[in-house]
Amino acid sequence: METNERHVEKLRILVELASLVNSTLDTHEIRRRAVEAAARLVDADRASLLLIEGAGSKMRFEIATGDEDDTLQKIRLVKGQGIAGFVADTCEPVIIADAQTDPRYFSGLDLQSGFVTRSMLAVPVMSRGKLVGILEAMCMRPNVFSEEDRKMLSAAADQVGIAIENARLYQRLRSGFFETWIIATCSVVITVLLAILLLK
Repeated sequence: METNERHVEKLRILVELASLVNSTLDTHEIRRRAVEAAARLVDADRASLLLIEGAGSKMRFEIATGDEDDTLQKIRLVKGQGIAGFVADTCEPVIIADAQTDPRYFSGLDLQSGFVTRSMLAVPVMSRGKLVGILEAMCMRPNVFSEEDRKMLSAAADQVGIAIENARLYQRLRSGFFETWIIATCSVVITVLLAILLLK
């Protein structure tokens, strides 16, 4: 059972994350802070965020704590590959007691990063009912994560989903603004040219 202090600390981390989502449109910053918060929320050694690419058949590491040389960011996973691929297929969170004995685990990531994953927790990141990514937490010790940890990581994933949706809405509004501005500018130019022609 968690101490009250630890529970309050987890809630404070979630409130900070929610405040960040509502205060900036810098999605990379939100994603980075969300992954760092995820690691703190569940006392993980590392955490990562994978985003769905293109038509949804591949996933890439957007953020990965402890990956100073960006080794993981060069790797692409296909849907169904590894624990993240399993979560992408099912859109359901999973708690893994020992990844080294789980047939779904893709050990190639450990070989690339040098990190030996034992406990693992992975949850889907949704935006408007659509899967947009996977948020993961990892530990080098087995059997670490609980159902309470799953709830906390899912809450962090919800904030990431909101941030992604906010960014998309902003981009759409921004594109619409520029389209309207271009149309209005062209209309003014055409009107001026017609007036010049008529005055000749």
